[in-house]
Amino acid sequence: MQGSHRLVNFLYSDKSSVPYYNQNAQIFYERTINADLSAGYNRFLALLEPPAKILDVGCGVGRDARYFEGLGYHVTAFDGSEEMVKFANQLLKEPAKLMFFEDMEFNNEFDGVWAAASLIHVPDNELPGILHRIHRALKPGGIFFATFKHGEGSHMQDGRTFYYMTEEPIRRYLGDQFEVIDIWTTEDLSSKVAHSPNKMWLNVLARKN
Repeated sequence: MQGSHRLVNFLYSDKSSVPYYNQNAQIFYERTINADLSAGYNRFLALLEPPAKILDVGCGVGRDARYFEGLGYHVTAFDGSEEMVKFANQLLKEPAKLMFFEDMEFNNEFDGVWAAASLIHVPDNELPGILHRIHRALKPGGIFFATFKHGEGSHMQDGRTFYYMTEEPIRRYLGDQFEVIDIWTTEDLSSKVAHSPNKMWLNVLARKN
């Protein structure tokens, strides 16, 4: 797609949510550490054999990275919140990095990239640049999994802006960089962390072209 092959030097909006996550890391940990993402794990890991290398983009408190490590995968995890990284580092064998989306400078290093609920603070005009960095981080044929809040528009909560996504635009943003394997919706049964009127998630599974 046009524009997706440039590295865009925006001040990425994931930074605007950092104060909230720094101040509420303990609460976030307690509410999310036992969340059941088994359906997403199974779809993603079915395409990756241990000891494949996985990049956890916006790892939060390290829940998913810990799960992957426990199955024998090599995981590189990062988050933009210093306090969230501290929690992650209590769980992980390989310490999580403190960095932002625009800091990703990996080249053909990972068999899979996992981005569960981590791109939800990114507006549409900034998403292509981030997807390009993810594409560049993956090895040829590498697997990309992401979840977005399903719907249109955005809403503010606690100083954070949440951006919604539907199937047509995410297919457009992935463009010819990725082959879409599947896109499906799942219900958010808890909505404890970020309540929204539409309690659905959009799940995306794709392969690097």
